[in-house]
Order: sequence, then structure tokens, then C-alpha cells
Amino acid sequence: NATDDGSFILRLLPYVGVIVLGIGDSVGAVAGVTFGRHQWPGGSSRTLEGSLSMFISMLTALCLAGFDDFFTAGTFLAIMTLLEASTTQIDNLCLPVAGTSLAALLAA
Repeated sequence: NATDDGSFILRLLPYVGVIVLGIGDSVGAVAGVTFGRHQWPGGSSRTLEGSLSMFISMLTALCLAGFDDFFTAGTFLAIMTLLEASTTQIDNLCLPVAGTSLAALLAA
């Protein structure tokens, strides 16, 4: 099983920035602006529709790339989606750093 030794997360590590920013954040921003009707609580400008689109697009990208541990991927991507929804600025800096850190912690 790939999750027993953390190999799934280690295989994911080089792609965290591309998946989170290049795919997830981009799709989430477009979907949020286009279809977003429900803001996250707390006065955030992020929308639930944008966040859901972010999560689905990242999970789809991992599936297409051959990653098959859906529980670990889903957990990791859900945390990254919630983190993106809670940032107010410079998510282009904090998301790759947080994602890489989270992946390294999960692999340990």
C-alpha cells in the first residue's frame, strides 16, 4: 500500500506548487468569479463554489496523473483548499510553502 511508507506523498511533493496554484487556484478563481454565489463565513471574498471547483480540479489532475490513493489525496487537497479559502493575501507564496510542508509532514 502506497500510504504505508509515505511514498504517495513523496511522489506528490514535486508537483504541489503546480497542482495547488497552477490548477487548483486558477480554476477556483475563474469558477468563483463566474459561478460564485455563496461566500465563506467571516467576510471572506472567497466562494464555496470556487473552493469546490479548486478541490475537484486538483483531485482530477492527480487522478489523470496516475495517483491512486484517493483518501490521502482527498485529505491533503481538502486541507489545501481550506487553507486557500482562509488566506486573505499572498496565497501564491503561502500555498506552495504550506503544501510542501504538509506533504513532508505526512510523509514522515
